[in-house]
Amino acid sequence: MQKNKVAFTLAEVLVTLGIIGVVSAMTIPTLIQNYQKQVFVTQLKKAYSELSQGFQNVLVDKKAMTLAETKMFNNNPSSTETFFRTYFKTSAICTSSKSDCLNLSDYTNLSGNTITLGSEVGQASVSSGTWVCAALRDGVTACISPYPINSELPMYVDTNGKQGPNVAGRDLFYFYVNSRGEINGVASPGGGEHGNGTETSSSAFNRILRDGWEMNY
Repeated sequence: MQKNKVAFTLAEVLVTLGIIGVVSAMTIPTLIQNYQKQVFVTQLKKAYSELSQGFQNVLVDKKAMTLAETKMFNNNPSSTETFFRTYFKTSAICTSSKSDCLNLSDYTNLSGNTITLGSEVGQASVSSGTWVCAALRDGVTACISPYPINSELPMYVDTNGKQGPNVAGRDLFYFYVNSRGEINGVASPGGGEHGNGTETSSSAFNRILRDGWEMNY
């Protein structure tokens, strides 16, 4: 007896492929966004650890209890240069010109509004000689003002340097370094907690920490 063979019709195959295409179109963008956020957080965690270790090394080497005792950041840009050169592998140190370290004109908040680093947090513009920036060989760029505010040092960190997206709360964060060399988050540049233009008491960095190193915004 001849056995009947069961198979899908062309119409059924096309319908199935259509469904798969629709589901993929709905889910793949979300998966890509989640992956990108994980990359941003990984870069942030690495930069935070690296810079924190640098400040702690200063205290140990100088046998000091506070950064003020080291005299490395007391209104002296040249001492900030010394800090970067001594404790990090750098590809560029930027003082008067920052073009080798940052694309200053490219920064925005999450709403797409252009921000001027320094000015939006009540500081001198990062483009001025007040700030000292260093492009580290691992891709991180850090900018420090050696002029303390309430005994704390203002600092910007771009976790991937001149690469994009150059967005506050994604790859750009604003910090204060306290007298013990601890890096603390503040309202992120030009955008507060979510980088959306609304200043809050909590920074994007603080929220990431609070959410267990997750970028849930």
